Order: sequence, then structure tokens, then C-alpha cells
Amino acid sequence: MKWILLFMSLFIVGCQHTPDKIIVPNYVLIPVECPDFGRIDPIDTLPVVFVNAKTAEGFNVLGLRGNMYSNLSINIGEAVRYITEQKMTIAYYKACIERHNSITLNEEGRPD
Repeated sequence: MKWILLFMSLFIVGCQHTPDKIIVPNYVLIPVECPDFGRIDPIDTLPVVFVNAKTAEGFNVLGLRGNMYSNLSINIGEAVRYITEQKMTIAYYKACIERHNSITLNEEGRPD
């Protein structure tokens, strides 16, 4: 019985504890305004069909016909173009955000 009373008294006392107040500063959020960079043209792929062939020694190899080599080359060029444009877009928005973050605020929270 003593243990139950001790437990209940500790439980009731523990429930009356209030946490310390935490002061949260008021931050001023300024939206980032970057002009739109534009959309990247999607990759238009050409068909590439691999051909299974056997060598004189009996090995299976994959090959391409002559026109498929040019299609594969064009596809790889398109992929390189797309990745390069993505990198340019990322660099543009990164620079825009860095310019935005370099803005200093006056005491009222407005940009100088």
C-alpha cells in the first residue's frame, strides 16, 4: 500500500511540472524571385536495334547495322545535350538563390 501511495504522489507531482518557455525569434521570410529559365527540350530518341550474330568460332555477339550506329550516335548526343542544359539550369537557379541570400535586411526586416 505504501508503494502505491508513493507512486501516486510522484506521478501527481510529476504531472504538475511545466516546461520552461522557449523564445522563438520571428524570422522574416522573403520569397525568392527568379525569372523563369525556360523548359529543357526532351530527348527524342531514334530506334536502335541490336542484332544477335554468331562468329565462326560459335560465339554469340551483339552487333548493329550501319544505320543503327548513326541512330545510337544521335541518341548519345541528345543525352549529352540534355544533361548539359540541366547543369546550366541548376547553375542559373543556384546563382539566383545566392544573390537572394546575399540581400541584407534592415531593422524592420525589409531588404536594403
